[in-house]
Amino acid sequence: MEKYNAVVSLQGGQISELNFIKSGANYAASLSRIEKFDSGTDFYNRGFFSDHLIETEKFEKYLAEKTIENCIFSNSQFSEKKLESKRKEIQLEGNGLFSSMKLPVKLRKNFTFSSSGITVQYILKNESPIELNAFFAVELNFSQTRFDKKFETESQYSTEAILNETRLLLPDSFYADEGVSIIQVKDSADKRIFVIEPNEDSGLSCAMIAFKRPVDSLEPKVTSSTYKVALFWNINLSAGMEKEKTINLSVMPLKNNISVR
Repeated sequence: MEKYNAVVSLQGGQISELNFIKSGANYAASLSRIEKFDSGTDFYNRGFFSDHLIETEKFEKYLAEKTIENCIFSNSQFSEKKLESKRKEIQLEGNGLFSSMKLPVKLRKNFTFSSSGITVQYILKNESPIELNAFFAVELNFSQTRFDKKFETESQYSTEAILNETRLLLPDSFYADEGVSIIQVKDSADKRIFVIEPNEDSGLSCAMIAFKRPVDSLEPKVTSSTYKVALFWNINLSAGMEKEKTINLSVMPLKNNISVR
């Protein structure tokens, strides 16, 4: 994997900058939608490994609107619990109150950075006295990094996934409720492939999000876009119990491909 710089923000506990030194591309530089221009509002910053805990009855709304209003974790202020610079590891912790019942929940995130990529381990704990049922979703938002004329009309990203051991080429908008083991996002502009591997099969939601802004005081027009890739799981946690998930992100030259294992 080529050299890169990553910035981890305590706001949302996510990667807010992911720069590849060779091309200067920052894949985590996504905008957020503004109601005035985009007919919708994003209530959190769209970075890499942006996390949501969503009530089951609100999950379809999240999929349809591509955002969530009650931002548990994605808009929380995390605290740094441990930093090991030699091992390139950082541990963060965030807390929130889930649903109208205000159930206390805690999320620990362990980031490990290496020459082969980034690994994020999640430990979600139900600190309430009753069972918790929810969807846990993790977003990776791939910002538009090239603005050549070619990419005014087509996306620089395309995606393949392994779904129930079958390899699929995905449309820009895609949904699967379970069975996804590997996702491959190809950047045709900067000739890279991002391989996303959860430790357990997940659901998957992909969508292209356009951002409009006023140009030369004229009507707003699309000035950039983001490709949202969200992995998710249906979570049932008894009182005081924890659930662990891990996602590995690796990057390789475009000539390489994934294969069913």
